[in-house]
Amino acid sequence: KDVHLFDPTMDIVLIMFGTNGGLNTNTLATDVEPYDDWADYADTSVGDYCKLIEKIMEDTQNHAQIILMTPPYSTYTEAQEQLVINSNPVVKAIAQRYSIPVIDVLYESGMGKFNASVFRPHDGCHFNAKGYHKLGTFIGSKIKAVVSTFSLDDVYDDETA
Repeated sequence: KDVHLFDPTMDIVLIMFGTNGGLNTNTLATDVEPYDDWADYADTSVGDYCKLIEKIMEDTQNHAQIILMTPPYSTYTEAQEQLVINSNPVVKAIAQRYSIPVIDVLYESGMGKFNASVFRPHDGCHFNAKGYHKLGTFIGSKIKAVVSTFSLDDVYDDETA
């Protein structure tokens, strides 16, 4: 039986993976591209990321605007910091594969190494209220820029013509 995990009326889906590793190497060429069906993609972080995107596309009949986000900067440990930095180009490569927008939280949010104590004072990884407010405001402004170029009226006019 067909199982739909995602509501077909969803307008926007935000996906942010990579903070805890797994997206450190672009394995699209081996884990995804050789296969015709997303169900056959490798059970790896990159393969699973692409499965998720294609499942959302299928369930929402390409109605949802999927937006990928790079993970935010982390000063939790040096290894964690490197995982996040390495994830950035992999997330962008996946976004390019599907021609979907990517919000670069790592390099464009204004939250980095030198102000981590303001937005992540407890452990360098988890935000405080200021950090979540800044992250939410940043993401909201980027979403507004992406969706402001799209008008539902155009869709409805095309369907009724």
